Amino acid sequence: MAGSRSWSLPQSARGERRFGLDAARAAAILMIVFTHGQTFFPSADQYRGTLATIGGVTATYGVELFFALSGFLIGGLLLDLQERGATRRAIRIFLVRRWMRTLPLYYLALLTLLLFPVLEPSSHHRLSSYFLLIQNFVTPMPASNWFGISWSLTIEEWSYVVLPLLAFLLCRRAREPIACAALALVAGGVVVRLAIGLSATTWQLSDWDALIRRLFISRMDAIAYGVLVAVWVRRCGRLPGWTIAASLVLLAWSTIICWYPFGPLGLVGPIGWSAFFPLNGIGFALLLPWLAELRPPPLVAPLVYFFARISYSLYLVHWPFMFLAGGTAPQWQLIVYLFGSIITASIVTYTIELPIMRLRPPQHELHSRTLPVAGLS
Repeated sequence: MAGSRSWSLPQSARGERRFGLDAARAAAILMIVFTHGQTFFPSADQYRGTLATIGGVTATYGVELFFALSGFLIGGLLLDLQERGATRRAIRIFLVRRWMRTLPLYYLALLTLLLFPVLEPSSHHRLSSYFLLIQNFVTPMPASNWFGISWSLTIEEWSYVVLPLLAFLLCRRAREPIACAALALVAGGVVVRLAIGLSATTWQLSDWDALIRRLFISRMDAIAYGVLVAVWVRRCGRLPGWTIAASLVLLAWSTIICWYPFGPLGLVGPIGWSAFFPLNGIGFALLLPWLAELRPPPLVAPLVYFFARISYSLYLVHWPFMFLAGGTAPQWQLIVYLFGSIITASIVTYTIELPIMRLRPPQHELHSRTLPVAGLS
């Protein structure tokens, strides 16, 4: 079944809409929005402990699902580069397309927060690092957590650079350079996380969040698991049915770690929390090829496509609306937060994000030459 059209590669990488992948994207952003807005929900004070626990899991899962999805789709594009000739020009166009997809809105959000401090009351430090996207490259995010959601964007942006350069410049003579590069990042991430965790004299949840979860050098493998599954799908075709069960087992295992970070359930402390990322990343990545095959239900599909379309804008704008809503009357907070975020994200998506994306170099220019991978030198 390797010749099956729908399993030959992640089709969304070729520009086609895949309901299941859009559903994953929509679910990821809604989990994050739910978590950050949980204090605005009715009876939040009564159930604060439960909401905090659920929120910690859903927010973590939302971001990790985004990482796996990014890797799965980027993996398909990188495989196209490999198969049609990964010239320096092709890699450059690939990077330009990625940057035009993500950086304009990032800098728009950054400048907006600077010009209107009411949108982010926290004091900002190391401001130049935000413009260079190195605020959490090798050192933790500033203690004030200003523009706190930007940590995941740093990890994604640098992954977009490191992975193809590692694959096509350093591993180019390997039979599977993309898989080799992804495996190297997995190994690097595991080693760095263990080194950080085992060197700590004390271990708190805040340490895990700042020193491991949000640090690029310890999360260099964030999108690698999705990339590896994309390579598997391209090379082997339809995944065996047992991968669904394996995915659910891995996600359940990672949930136990996430839900009971310091409980008596075995994998605890730095080793257990380091294991969370491979378990969760592989679990989500193995689900994505199956999700890509889902047929869109007529009544649900438009809503899913809508939230998937505005997901990146919503990720950026919901953060300042969290602070704006906190300054309104309690009965208005949830409405201001949810509807303000969704309406603003829609406007930003259709007036700024999509027009910029239409200006990107055409996808076919990635394959304008057909030199072998070794022809980079």
